[in-house]
Amino acid sequence: MRVNPKKTKLSDCLDSFLQAGAKGLNRLDALSQYNDLCLHSTVSKLANDYGIVFERKSEPHRDRTGKTTYLKRYRLIEPTAIERGRQLLDAWGRGGDSNE
Repeated sequence: MRVNPKKTKLSDCLDSFLQAGAKGLNRLDALSQYNDLCLHSTVSKLANDYGIVFERKSEPHRDRTGKTTYLKRYRLIEPTAIERGRQLLDAWGRGGDSNE
């Protein structure tokens, strides 16, 4: 397991997912909560490098011109993924408390 005690985008992302609970996050949520412009890349890194499993689902979003576009919503729904996220935050010195 990689250990990184500093505040990073990965730890901010995990913390946001744990606090979001079943609602999860899309890229607009990530941008407003911790300034992540590339949520898809952050999720990919957490999945591929740290073994966290995310549910992925497309959802419609109406942009400011009225056109419909689709965003990907990512969620931690499996108990093992949630526990793994808490373990990583603990290892990184960030704690793992959430409001599921």
